[in-house]
Amino acid sequence: MLEAGEPAVTETTIETNGLRFDTIRAGDGDRLVVLLHGFPDNAGSMASLAAAAERVGYTAVAPNLRGYGTAETEIIPSDEFHVAYVVLDVLDIIETLGFEEAALVGHDTGAIAAYFAGKFAPDIVTSIVPMAVPPLFWENISDYPQQLFRSWYIAFFQLPQIPEAALRADDFALVERFWREWSPGWDYPAERLESVKETFRTPGTAEAALSYYRHMFHPISEVDDFTTDERVSPTDAIEVPTLVLGGETDGCIGPELFWDIDRAFDRTWEREIVADAGHFLHHERAAHVEALVTEFLTQS
Repeated sequence: MLEAGEPAVTETTIETNGLRFDTIRAGDGDRLVVLLHGFPDNAGSMASLAAAAERVGYTAVAPNLRGYGTAETEIIPSDEFHVAYVVLDVLDIIETLGFEEAALVGHDTGAIAAYFAGKFAPDIVTSIVPMAVPPLFWENISDYPQQLFRSWYIAFFQLPQIPEAALRADDFALVERFWREWSPGWDYPAERLESVKETFRTPGTAEAALSYYRHMFHPISEVDDFTTDERVSPTDAIEVPTLVLGGETDGCIGPELFWDIDRAFDRTWEREIVADAGHFLHHERAAHVEALVTEFLTQS
C-alpha cells in the first residue's frame, strides 16, 4: 500500500471483532485520528495525511475498509457492506488500540462514514474532517440536475455482476478513468494507481467495493447491528466539530452541493472548497489539505 517518501509511516495489521485490517500507521501520540479512504482507493492514499498528523502529536491509523485487499472478504455477509459497519469498525479499532476517543478524517466513502460517526457516536468521535462528499447529498441532489449525470456510476453499480466485470476489465481501466475524470488536473503517480489496482485484484475486493453502493439506499436506522450497539445513539444532526473539504474542479461531486448544508450540523463547523483540486484533493493539493487538517485537529 505504501509508496516511497513516507519514512514516518509503517504498515501494520489491526485485528478486531473477528476481522483483520491492513493499516497504515504513524506516530505514538496520546491522541488518535483514524483516516478512512474511499472508492476506488486503499489505505495508502492516507499515508501523507497520517504522517502530517504524526508531526502534530497524533497516533494516526488508516485501515483498509472492510472487504478491501483481504482474503477474509468472502466470510463477511453481503449485507455487512453498509457504511454503518465501517462506523462500527472504527469504534472497534479505537477500543482495540486502547483509546477512549478519536478524531476521524474520511475521503469519499470514508467521508460518509465520518458523517455518520459524528452524528451517532459523539461521545467517542470527537471531531470529523469529511473530504469530497457533502452532507445532505441525496437531499440536495434534485436541486442540481447536472449532478445526476455525474453520479451515473451509482445507478450502474446497482446492476448484478455486470459492474464487477466492468471494473475488472482491461486491468481495472475503469479505476484510471474515474481518477482522470474526477480529478482532471491530477498527474497521479503510476505507483499509486498500481497500488490500488493490486488491492482490487485481491479476490472479493471488487464485490465488496460495489456492495457499499448497493447498500447505499438502505437506511442506517434499519441496520440492526448499528442501532442496537450501545455506543451509538439517535440524533438529528452532526454533533461534533466538523471541517468539510471539497474540490473546486471535482468531476464526481460538484462544489455547488457543498453550499446548502448548514442544517446538517448541530455544532461548530467549517467549510473550504479547495482551489485547483478535484475529487482527490488530499493528493492534488497535499500540503494545503494537510495544513488545513492538522490545524483543525489541534484546535478542536
